[in-house]
Amino acid sequence: MDGDAGGEVTVAVEVVVPRGTGTLEVYLRVGADPRLYRVMPTRDPRQPRFWCLAIVACAPSGTPESAEPLWAGAWGTAWVDVPAALAAIRGDATAWLAADGQADLRERLRERHAVPYPTAAPLPFRPGPGGVPAAKAADGDR
Repeated sequence: MDGDAGGEVTVAVEVVVPRGTGTLEVYLRVGADPRLYRVMPTRDPRQPRFWCLAIVACAPSGTPESAEPLWAGAWGTAWVDVPAALAAIRGDATAWLAADGQADLRERLRERHAVPYPTAAPLPFRPGPGGVPAAKAADGDR
């Protein structure tokens, strides 16, 4: 995340295309952080006949970290307008995130981005006989 001249923090946002055909959801990656954020439609709790967009924080594999959404917005959206809203995010996620209505979401992403995602340490390389990794050496002895 970089600061611009106005003091506002800008975020490089990448749209990640899932392996499936999930057309009514969009996965976003913010900066170099491996976490994904799934943007999906859900019923508007204020007006159940309408929809809103919810963002759920996910592990790099796409598995939700929590059932609670990180953010929700686009309140009172008619179902017929949901695909267009998601297409706009797919088209330019950075511009969508920079819009005035997303200030709360930007702040939440900024807070999450400040905490590094935990990653496992790489396994140590232990060469077997003749410089071959131990696992391959054991397989070759069979």
